[in-house]
Amino acid sequence: MIAQIEDVETLPRHGIGSCHSKPRNNEILPLMHPREFLSQFPLTYKELADRLGVTVYAIDNWMGKRANPSRQTQRQLADFAERLKENAQLRKSVLSTETEE
Repeated sequence: MIAQIEDVETLPRHGIGSCHSKPRNNEILPLMHPREFLSQFPLTYKELADRLGVTVYAIDNWMGKRANPSRQTQRQLADFAERLKENAQLRKSVLSTETEE
């Protein structure tokens, strides 16, 4: 089974235009752009798109600087990257290349 990004619902949801609002309880939530994530973790655009629940076209647009991911997506990536760094078993399952089709 492929590991999925979990706990998406626990991330705060912000509407458009609220990017200047202060984090709750003085909490600073980290952000990570897909370019930074993919430079650290070698996934294909399709693998990343599947994990984020977006299209490959969205990933391609973000990587080509034609669009920017939402803050929620960037938080999701930062959280996922942190979990990959801390959990060797998760990292191994996510980053293993599947050759069987």
